[in-house]
Amino acid sequence: MPESAKLAAFLLSLDVSPEAFARFQENPRREMRQFGLSRATIDAVLSGDAVGIWHILLAPPTRSFHIAVVVGTHPKPGPKKTRKR
Repeated sequence: MPESAKLAAFLLSLDVSPEAFARFQENPRREMRQFGLSRATIDAVLSGDAVGIWHILLAPPTRSFHIAVVVGTHPKPGPKKTRKR
């Protein structure tokens, strides 16, 4: 998965999960490492390097489905349709 997709998924998980955000506030470097972000990305985010973050995010686009799978918000298949007789 590209680094831009990982960063976007990480930011989305912080937005939708209060528990993840609390863990991030407690130890941000550990949370980003556990999410699989690279050291350069972690340093850019923690130092507030806007240019570095934009270089990461402006990488070639990825399908949003991959981000949804990582965060766990992808749509689940509906119930099986039954055939009426």
